[in-house]
Amino acid sequence: LKAYKDTAHLSIHDLWHPKRFVPYLFATLLTGITVIVGLVLLIVPGLVAMTMFMFAPYLVLDKGMSPVDAMKHSMKMTEGHRMSLFVFLLAMIGINILGALLIGVGLLVSVPVSLLATVRAYRLLEAMPKSA
Repeated sequence: LKAYKDTAHLSIHDLWHPKRFVPYLFATLLTGITVIVGLVLLIVPGLVAMTMFMFAPYLVLDKGMSPVDAMKHSMKMTEGHRMSLFVFLLAMIGINILGALLIGVGLLVSVPVSLLATVRAYRLLEAMPKSA
């Protein structure tokens, strides 16, 4: 998140925030379990869950929310934008598959690009005015 906003003042210490690690881990696990259960049920619910909860880990890190609150807020953030975000996720998956096809070395470029693009989408949706 900091790499998107302020690249001039990045340091190796920005990679590790132990206070937020456990909530981040729980948010990631809860989101992952929800997506997997949805995929097992009929695939479409899993894809919807993946799109709805894609920003939950970012909200835990950025706003200090609990994992459940972050998932709820991510649902609200993505409301009205889910189809666009789903196409975005498909594009990111495609870019990473292409990176993997380049003997895996392409992942050194595609993964950071995908992560920064996701943070950009997060920041854009976060900045949008909240509907009542």
